[in-house]
Amino acid sequence: MKLDKQERRYKDFILCRDRFWEIRDYRRNMPAVPLKEPYQRGWIIYLDLREDIKRRKDYPSIRKAFDLAAVEARTRDVRIIKRLRSNRSYLPICRDVSIKKLGFYQFPQLSKIRKSEYENLLPSERKWYELASFEEKWASFRGSYYQLNIPLYWIEVKVKPNIITHTYALNSALEKELAELRKKLDIYWKEFGHNYSTSYPAYKDRTIMRDKIQKFKTGEIEDIIIEKIPKEYDY
Repeated sequence: MKLDKQERRYKDFILCRDRFWEIRDYRRNMPAVPLKEPYQRGWIIYLDLREDIKRRKDYPSIRKAFDLAAVEARTRDVRIIKRLRSNRSYLPICRDVSIKKLGFYQFPQLSKIRKSEYENLLPSERKWYELASFEEKWASFRGSYYQLNIPLYWIEVKVKPNIITHTYALNSALEKELAELRKKLDIYWKEFGHNYSTSYPAYKDRTIMRDKIQKFKTGEIEDIIIEKIPKEYDY
């Protein structure tokens, strides 16, 4: 059977994608090789507690709760580092619109923790968390989440160099193949990439579909209509 041009391109896209992931997995699982000369690649931005908070008697419980929620970030934007060094307080940065325009995704965050992580904490550590009100709306579907509830003026934003000491070096042939695959996939992805903005059936609707299919297989119903039901969100 002769394939048309579009189908040949799609098959080539699948082959390139699978080979690209294969090389990436191979590089990810290979042992790291120490560099002869470590170098700096941007900066690490992280959150820390103020020095006066570290002198409190209950600091160990605060530290444990804080470390569980604090997530560091990395950036190579010098403009962000200059602004952070001029003011290390976390609260003004949260309100700084110009910082967000530079790229707020490059900033450390206070993430929410799952109920299972919350239950593993000691009572002295749990008191620094509260149930996330927005997440509680979807608790029946996603589960409960808890957010850190400490004053934001306790937190400082600090910067340290991101020093690269090890590398995952492939041989020159694989590195060249990986670069060529990346260029081809950049073109193919515009043509065959998935559109994640389309609606997807909700969990309860998928359950209804599965029940209909099973009844159709056992002969309880004679006909079945499977259709894509858009998921409605109630914000």
